[in-house]
Amino acid sequence: MHILLIGNGAREDALAWKILLSETFIHSKSSRLYLWPEKFSSHEDTFNLPIESDASLDKVAKLAKNLNIEYVICGPEKYLAMGASDIFNQHNIHFFGPNKEAAKLESSKGFAKEVMKSAHIPSAQFCKCESMIQCRDISNKYLKKDGRVVLKADGLASGKGVFICHSKDDIEKAIEEFQKGSLKSASRSIVVEEFLDGRECSYFSILGAKENFFLGFAVDFKRLEQGDQGPNTGGMGCYTPVPWLAKNSKDIVFQKIIQPLQEELLKRNISYSGFLYVGLMWKGNEPFVVEFNVRLGDPEAQVLAAHDKRDWLSMILSQIHVQSIQSDIQYNIESTRKKTVGVVIASKDYPYIQKETHPIQEYIPSDCLAPNDDLRVFNGSLSYQNNQIIPGKGRVLTVVSQKNSYKEARMNALNRCEDIARFWKDCRWRNDIAQLVSHEEHLN
Repeated sequence: MHILLIGNGAREDALAWKILLSETFIHSKSSRLYLWPEKFSSHEDTFNLPIESDASLDKVAKLAKNLNIEYVICGPEKYLAMGASDIFNQHNIHFFGPNKEAAKLESSKGFAKEVMKSAHIPSAQFCKCESMIQCRDISNKYLKKDGRVVLKADGLASGKGVFICHSKDDIEKAIEEFQKGSLKSASRSIVVEEFLDGRECSYFSILGAKENFFLGFAVDFKRLEQGDQGPNTGGMGCYTPVPWLAKNSKDIVFQKIIQPLQEELLKRNISYSGFLYVGLMWKGNEPFVVEFNVRLGDPEAQVLAAHDKRDWLSMILSQIHVQSIQSDIQYNIESTRKKTVGVVIASKDYPYIQKETHPIQEYIPSDCLAPNDDLRVFNGSLSYQNNQIIPGKGRVLTVVSQKNSYKEARMNALNRCEDIARFWKDCRWRNDIAQLVSHEEHLN
């Protein structure tokens, strides 16, 4: 069994780990897991695809065919939005991930909102704006009505295209951000939404040919700094399970969101096979959709992968019509019943990443990255140079801990962060990941 895993972040490191643990993979003859773009991996039995990181998807697909790669699993949204599924399918390679049309649920906020409206999926009121003048006018109307307004770049913005505005000045600052730098191409259209009050978490599942596999709920911490301050990031940590949700929350989400979404996509002749991530705002027991993502989150993937003991590869392959897969996969999460907390360690310049003008002098000993029974460190951007493990840029590591309580899991993860920081001093993380839920757990 030859598999190609696309993506080289910590999310993909977690997916690689799950694939290598899979009985399906282990028991297949001459199994190989290829990685692309190139990545330093601590896992045995992984091989970098021998092609440049900026190669076209068509070239990657042709090489995959030559290497007898049978299955492709895609992590990042950007390749899905580029039509990776369609391209690999043209080369008769099984691909797990939505096609280009289905990927518009993430690559176009406006498209996602229109689908939600047609399917009567609960979400915030919105207006899609085609000019900054219209955006300013509509935003001020929402602001006057509710005292807050949310502005979102229509296209992909790596989690940095959302602005919550409390004043006209905030609106002007958001519009200014939309018109410069990396956000410019994502902001040809702007979605203006009413602000939703409530408590936020995300729902994850695997969709495809069989009944949906529910992967769990998780709470992500998007802001850079303690107390949810500072700019939005791709995610600085998270926890699962989510104890403040009602016991039937999974069924509520399926009935009010997942089922109507699938029915609406079928009406539009859009097939969907892949991960689905639904950002939710809960008002009591009522969920409202904040956003759809057509892949797993990062760091949520790392935390869910550690928490759920099922064979993810078997679940994935069963959703893309692969017949020789065990039919007795459980639909409920097989967890240790422990609490799982993940803390991201990032470079100090994140999210405003600066190019290095001199070589990085710091290194991380392999002992600091070693897993044990209740902790695992996932690699987002490490490299191996001169027999040393060198930290990269951005969100470099995710420390995932499992314990009997959120407090224990949190402290266990933070202790490992401190160990790593003794060697890699030029790093940052949040100390308050899962702190509130730890406090609530203590009160209960």
